[in-house]
Amino acid sequence: MLTRILTVFFIFIFVSLGYQDNSQINNDIVSALNNDDITSINKYFKGFVSLSINNKNDFLEAQPAKERLKNFLKKHPSIKFFIDKSGVTGENYYIIGRFKNGKSVWSSYFLFSPDPKGLFIQQIEIQKEFY
Repeated sequence: MLTRILTVFFIFIFVSLGYQDNSQINNDIVSALNNDDITSINKYFKGFVSLSINNKNDFLEAQPAKERLKNFLKKHPSIKFFIDKSGVTGENYYIIGRFKNGKSVWSSYFLFSPDPKGLFIQQIEIQKEFY
C-alpha cells in the first residue's frame, strides 16, 4: 500500500513540475519582435545571456544584452514575426522563429532555462537568412 501511495505521489510531482504553460512566453516574444519593443520580455533577462546577432557573438550581463537587442530592433524593425517551432528539451524551453524586415528575413532562436522563480533567457541567436 505504501508503495502505491509513493508511486502516485512521485508521478504527481513529476507531472506537476514537468508541465508548464509556456504560451505567455510565446506571446511575450511575439509582442517584443512585432512591436520592436523588448519591454514584454525584460522579465526573462537575468544573469548572463549568450547573444549572437548576425554572427557577432557575446556573453553579456542582462542589461547590456537588452541594450544590444533593443538597438538591433531599432535598426531592423520587424514587419511580421512568427514562431516556427517551440518546445522543451531537457529542462529548457526554446522558441525558433522568423521575422521579415523589408527585403530581409531573419531567423531567431531563444533558449530559456529554469530558475526557482520561472524561466529566464539563456541564449538568443538572430541571423539574417540568405537565399
